[in-house]
Amino acid sequence: MWIKPELVSPSALWTTEQCNEWFYLEKRRGHGGDIGLPGALLKSMDSFMTNILPWRILYAVDELDSRYQIAAGWDEGEIRSRWEFLEKECVPMLAEMDDQEDRTTFVLAKINSLASRAEKERSSQEPKKLKEASIKFRQTFSYPDSERLVNFFMCTYSNRPGQIYLSVNHLSFYSYVFGSELKVVCRWIDVEKLELKSGLLSYVVKVRKLLFNIFTYFDLGTSKERQFLLPFCERRALQNNATARRHCL
Repeated sequence: MWIKPELVSPSALWTTEQCNEWFYLEKRRGHGGDIGLPGALLKSMDSFMTNILPWRILYAVDELDSRYQIAAGWDEGEIRSRWEFLEKECVPMLAEMDDQEDRTTFVLAKINSLASRAEKERSSQEPKKLKEASIKFRQTFSYPDSERLVNFFMCTYSNRPGQIYLSVNHLSFYSYVFGSELKVVCRWIDVEKLELKSGLLSYVVKVRKLLFNIFTYFDLGTSKERQFLLPFCERRALQNNATARRHCL
């Protein structure tokens, strides 16, 4: 996706996949291929940050490593389509300009316009962090766009740190620690009972699934998260079970 240009510094945490005189297509280390231990550690840290996307495009202002990030995304195909657009629509025009300041003015104006247009086209009015989390959520669990993310929190599952995602049809958990990935998905229609138990340092939400009759535990750290989670879970479970019963009649 196009984003409003922001200055960034070159980093060893990124590798250059393609480049030309003015633009760099980069991939975050730890994503894809044989990532090794350093890459696994980086990906573990990235899993807790919703604003770190594995692909980005930079515009190089000058030889002093001043660069603007102008596009970012989870999907390689999407980011490469943005790269092709730049090579087709921008590179020829930049080649005709003699003044670097004119080039920068042109690129920043063009990208700002594209980012503003894309923002208007997105019908969702979600806050920025929720928008970023929604992209990661759908990519991680391969959910369709109709699976709207309502909220997300940091938590633990069986003493494993990660994030819990609450969407219209699912309760989902994702964790990536030292190269080990874990996904837990529970449909609201399968939820039979929810309990909130107080511990010494945190609260535990216990979810029992009808189909497998298993227990999953989510530890939540703040009162704000606890106050939101249980009423929402109960409401979604009741609504989905009521819908399921109507379908059976």
